[in-house]
Amino acid sequence: MQYFPPPWKQSRVISNLKPEKDPAQLSSYRPRSLLDTTGKLLENILLTSILYEVSGRRLLGNEQFTFRFKRSYS
Repeated sequence: MQYFPPPWKQSRVISNLKPEKDPAQLSSYRPRSLLDTTGKLLENILLTSILYEVSGRRLLGNEQFTFRFKRSYS
């Protein structure tokens, strides 16, 4: 079954004041969306498991750098 609980899909939006901007102006704020911690934790666990299996079975070539631990350009 593929199920992601609805509360994990909901986010809480907060506003952050941009540096050196007037707090009285709405355009001075940047919205940030905070997701549920439990959902993020589950996603991280699943990603780690999937990447472990993919690496162990050598399903990705050496040219693949994106989403691989210790293999990014930055």
